[in-house]
Parts: sequence; structure tokens; C-alpha cells
Amino acid sequence: VNISAGEPNNGTFDLSKTGEQATCDAAVEVTVTPHPAEHFEVDEVTASNGGIVSGPNGEGEYTVTYAQDYNNSSEINVTFKQKDQYTVTWNNHGLTSTSQVYEGEKPVFPETPTSCDATSTTFIGWATENWTGKLADLAGKTVYTSAAEMPTVTGPVEYFAVYAKTTAGDEEEHEGPSFSRTGSND
Repeated sequence: VNISAGEPNNGTFDLSKTGEQATCDAAVEVTVTPHPAEHFEVDEVTASNGGIVSGPNGEGEYTVTYAQDYNNSSEINVTFKQKDQYTVTWNNHGLTSTSQVYEGEKPVFPETPTSCDATSTTFIGWATENWTGKLADLAGKTVYTSAAEMPTVTGPVEYFAVYAKTTAGDEEEHEGPSFSRTGSND
């Protein structure tokens, strides 16, 4: 089987072949390793002249199998498509900004926001729920304090700013999605 590679847009791919001729006992297998351009993903892998495409495997590779002896040429091609983009909304007490993030990528934190409330001045992080309460209410809720902690984007999402707020009795509350703790800041 003579294999040739197509010329895709928005990426490249490598081919590696095991076997030279398909027989009754052995198929020819071609491993296809796609390399999409940034913000692109594999749309389809095709093979002409009886090539059967399977995959991707855990490494993102595809296998094209030729089970019969084809003395003519076959072409393998990979088409790429742009990843979906989703809107990430950053909500700071009702003032919002948005960014577009490609599916599977992490959002980039915007600049550190400033609270609209003069008593809530320490920015803590971002949360996906807009709630208020005490530290006990925080159980099971996530506040992201660094971009590295953020989950990858799989759809539109909104994050709410979280601020520390000092109240009477040396108790610290948090506004936005809120929580509080009693005592020192340790």
C-alpha cells in the first residue's frame, strides 16, 4: 500500500506505517498523529481505498487499517476545526466584564477588582456562586484564588468577586460570594 498524506489547513499530522503489504494474515496499519494549530482540534480523519479509521486513542492518535492488499495508492487526510469559544463573565457586585475562552482552556484572571463597598476592601478570589454568609456556609463552595486553580472552560460561565468585610466584634465576613470567620486572621 502506497500511502500519501493530504495537506490540511490549521494543523499538520504525522504518519507511521507497520507492514508493507496487507495479506490474509496481516493488515497494514498506519498510525496518524494529528498536530492541530492553536485553538483548533481534529474534526475528521479519512482514508481512501478501503482504509478503516479508528480512534482516537488515549494519546490522540488514530489508526487506519488496510485489511486487503491494495496495490494502488491511498491518501489519508485530517481536517481540523476551530474549537468552540465560550463567554466567561466576571461579576464584581453587578459590574461585569467578559472574555472569550476556547473550550478546554483555562480563563485568564482579569485585573484584581476593586470593591464597590467601602467596608469590603480585601479581594479574596472568584467563585461560581453569588452567595453571602459565614465561614460555616463556605463548606462545599470553591473560591479560586489563582488562575492555575481555575477549571477548563466547557461552556459559558460566570464568576463572582469575593471580598473580605470587617464587622463588629472583630468578625471577618466576605462579600460577593461571602463567608466569614471569627477571631484572628490566622
